[in-house]
Amino acid sequence: MRVLLTNVSLAERSGTVTWVRDFALALAARGHDLVLYTSRSGVQADELREAGLRVVTRLRDTGQAPDIIHGHHSQAVAALMYHGTSPGLFVAHNFNYRSEERRVGKECRSRW
Repeated sequence: MRVLLTNVSLAERSGTVTWVRDFALALAARGHDLVLYTSRSGVQADELREAGLRVVTRLRDTGQAPDIIHGHHSQAVAALMYHGTSPGLFVAHNFNYRSEERRVGKECRSRW
């Protein structure tokens, strides 16, 4: 299955970054075709690349529409909008919807 994982950052180690890393490695070990999309690349992105996974910072670099998008933060919503035919699972980490609304708009404008 072609899977697009998103997270606000893959730079330093933190809660969602570590979870996304572990989940990506587990899916890859089971033979899934993964692309990881983030706004901020760094140490964790480098580790994933060294493990043979593709990490991108622009939605246009994600390639063909994935079979599913599993995402966190505003990057998930941007990916769902960009790949309009792909189903997705969005994990909310913030209930301040106005703050997320602004970030989604910015993400969509700057990352396509």
